[in-house]
Amino acid sequence: MAPDTQAKLLRALQERTIRPVGSVREVPVKVRIIASTNRDPHEAVRQGRLREDLYYRLNVNTLFLPPLRERREDIPLLVEYFLVYFSERLDVHRREIDPSALVALEQYAWPGNVRELMNVLESAYTFSRSNLITLADLPATLGLTGTTPRAQASPSVSPALSFAEAERELIARALTSTSAVERQACN
Repeated sequence: MAPDTQAKLLRALQERTIRPVGSVREVPVKVRIIASTNRDPHEAVRQGRLREDLYYRLNVNTLFLPPLRERREDIPLLVEYFLVYFSERLDVHRREIDPSALVALEQYAWPGNVRELMNVLESAYTFSRSNLITLADLPATLGLTGTTPRAQASPSVSPALSFAEAERELIARALTSTSAVERQACN
């Protein structure tokens, strides 16, 4: 956060008021701030990237959540949650995960933590051709045994296309291959 923004946040927290853009009046606010970081705040204060007074204003209750690689027992629960989540969000039949794929997910280091796991499962949900997510459905970038590069697992589009154009092309192909049956195209 830029130093001037830190100063404004600190003032808002101390004074419990803000001045909306374009206004000349202060407006009282009653807020609680939940802040998170993947960096050491003490080090940020030492290096001058975080105001010390703001740090002490925010540091009322500290909760340390270890990275996903240190709590592998959470992975099956998170996988289950995301499988239900994507089923509802994408409006498709709920997929299951093959036990060998789950073991591979549990063994991966997850440098991107839960967000990376979520993205991997969304990708697998998108590219899986059946209701069972297997090792072959997981991105090859994870370096898991049995995964295949996406270029082999999914149809390719010209790299010259914009993201929106590529997305339209893939949707059109899916609808064409399923005779325009949307539910089948999503699977």
